[in-house]
Amino acid sequence: KVPKWAKAYKFDPEKGTTKLGDVVFHIGKFGELTPVATFDPPVELAGTTVTHASMHNASWVAERDVRIGDTVVVEKKGEIIPQVVDVLKAARTGTERVVKWPENCPECGAPVIKKDTANSYNFVCSNPEACAGGMWKRLEGYARKERMDIDGLGREVAIQLVESGLVKAIPDLYTLTKEQLLALDGFKDKKAQKLLDGIAGSKARGLARLLAGLAIFRVGEEMAERVAEQFPDIDLIVAQP
Repeated sequence: KVPKWAKAYKFDPEKGTTKLGDVVFHIGKFGELTPVATFDPPVELAGTTVTHASMHNASWVAERDVRIGDTVVVEKKGEIIPQVVDVLKAARTGTERVVKWPENCPECGAPVIKKDTANSYNFVCSNPEACAGGMWKRLEGYARKERMDIDGLGREVAIQLVESGLVKAIPDLYTLTKEQLLALDGFKDKKAQKLLDGIAGSKARGLARLLAGLAIFRVGEEMAERVAEQFPDIDLIVAQP
């Protein structure tokens, strides 16, 4: 499993430079505002055209003094995930603009608040439980194959269920009817039944996969398994102080 005689060599990731054309804000599953850089022009990396990339959080942007109009260095982490890794401040012309964070959530309009963590900070929606932007991401994560494995519940369907008002929280999944689904665009009998069957099947996935799917902060698959081993019944978890 871990051969001590072997060494793994990886090529340095390919990098490219381009202009930061704008910054838009996406809402994460915990209500966090993620700044996403859009490039003008797009940059070619690892055989693909990259038009945008995450810039992590507010403290990352502030520490590097990233500004709209900057020349930035972009790379693909693991040749898959594009990210901004550096700012070429020597190339500035004086026309660059400071990134301004919205005062209200771009998804639900709730006030945005600053949230400090141990080594950084970010801006978050003050009403994450009711925010549609975070809810569809939690729903999509809940349905992932390694979690509740709900066939037919991908990103597009998750967005559709949340935006239609049918799913405002995870438990709402289990009250959906075929009639409600058939009223949505693109749903026919076969597609609706497939989703309902997937939801019904998720009830047998086990406690560890349920915990991993509930978007509990810092509880992924491995931590969920450890918790389920220690507390094999969900009532025991709820009873903890």
